[in-house]
This record gives sequence, C-alpha cells and structure tokens, in this order.
Amino acid sequence: MEGRTHKNIQDLTFEQKRNLLLSDNVFQFIASHNLFKLSKHEIYLRKTGNIVTITAGLDHPMIDVHHIKFIIIETMHGTFLRRFELNSESSVTLFLAHDDEIEKVYVYCSVHGLLQYTEFK
Repeated sequence: MEGRTHKNIQDLTFEQKRNLLLSDNVFQFIASHNLFKLSKHEIYLRKTGNIVTITAGLDHPMIDVHHIKFIIIETMHGTFLRRFELNSESSVTLFLAHDDEIEKVYVYCSVHGLLQYTEFK
C-alpha cells in the first residue's frame, strides 16, 4: 500500500483494510479520507462473475465476548447459513447461479444482536 493513494475505502481489499488498521499511519489515513464513520458491522460484497464473497464487518472482533456468530444470506433462489468460529475471519464465499442475486443479508453479533442488510458496500 505504500506509495499508493486511495480516494475511497471501497478501493481497498479486505486484506488491505486489515493491514491499514494494524499499521502505524491508520489515524492519518482515516483523518485524510474522512472515514470516521466506518462501521464494524457494514457488509462488504465482492463479486467476480458468479463468485461472491461477503464479509461481515471491517475487522470486527472475533473474541469470546464480542464476535459474529453467523451470517444468513438470502438470494432469489435460496438461503445460505454460515456459522463462524472464534478468532476466524467473518467472511463467506458463494457460487451463485447466473440468474441469482443476493437480496438480504443477516448478521448476528453477540453484542449488538441480529442486523439486517439490503444494501452492500
């Protein structure tokens, strides 16, 4: 990421966001890009052809007292459930049929409860 300028947080991959949060210059980046409203509960969707990766939260804690327990994905043709282990990444990758689309995503956070999304980053 050094030497690159990103105009928008959505330009970064999940790994780049995670590395940025762990870096020494995270506060400078956040201040210069006005990112104070980033939510650990936003849903990030990356689609390449029919392969969709959904990530629940930007570096959301995955510890005993605060973690994503599961994610439910409703599509036009079905429903998917993925449970997460502690200390794991809260992400799931699906292969959708060519005429299928994601309609809703539900995330259960052990602290904040069940959250529903119909719009994705």
